[in-house]
Amino acid sequence: MYYYSQRPTPLYGERVYREGTPVKYMDIYKEVIKHVYISQIARENTLDKIKEKIRYPNLDEILESLVNRGCIEIKNNRVFVTEDGRKLIKVGLIGGTFDIIHVGHIATLHDAKKLVDVLAVVIARDQTVYKNKGRYPINNEIMRLKVVSALKDVDVAILGDEMDFMKPINIIKPDYIFLGYDQELPNAIKDRIPNNITIVRLNTEIKGVKTTYIIRKLREIFGL
Repeated sequence: MYYYSQRPTPLYGERVYREGTPVKYMDIYKEVIKHVYISQIARENTLDKIKEKIRYPNLDEILESLVNRGCIEIKNNRVFVTEDGRKLIKVGLIGGTFDIIHVGHIATLHDAKKLVDVLAVVIARDQTVYKNKGRYPINNEIMRLKVVSALKDVDVAILGDEMDFMKPINIIKPDYIFLGYDQELPNAIKDRIPNNITIVRLNTEIKGVKTTYIIRKLREIFGL
């Protein structure tokens, strides 16, 4: 839940508060656009859901102002960020299995989040993991989705698509696709990434920290 303290609608450049913490020079309109877009990706962008997630006394006025500015539109009780509104925020996408969350994952997500307003994570489906690694993940896709969604630097997480890896990219429409230090784009989409998306490799390797190493160590400890 996103909570805003009970204060009058601020002007551009005035301080606003999120969860009791001051946010320097935060533009409230951009902040609302960001959370509408997060809800849009998660398919929870009904007007009622938006009002549940964004607690602000003058939210109706803010939404009306954003509609008038052409930043959002409301259709059939659903709120959408328009093309003009989308230009006001930077969105990043990072994909992976995220089977056993470790400090390497945390560092990578943290570095990615520093570069964008919205960080969306695509969780590999169980069948996709099996096809790529020859084994199923230890934690199933729903468990992995819930764990990643709870991480501080993740704004929204969704499951990937077994048949078309481009589908979540088309849903999220990122400005950046982030790759971990040892990741590569799937061959199926290498030539399908639009030119307006920038691929960024994050060099956040932490020596000795990798899911395969953890699994190997556990097998040694328990004699598996």
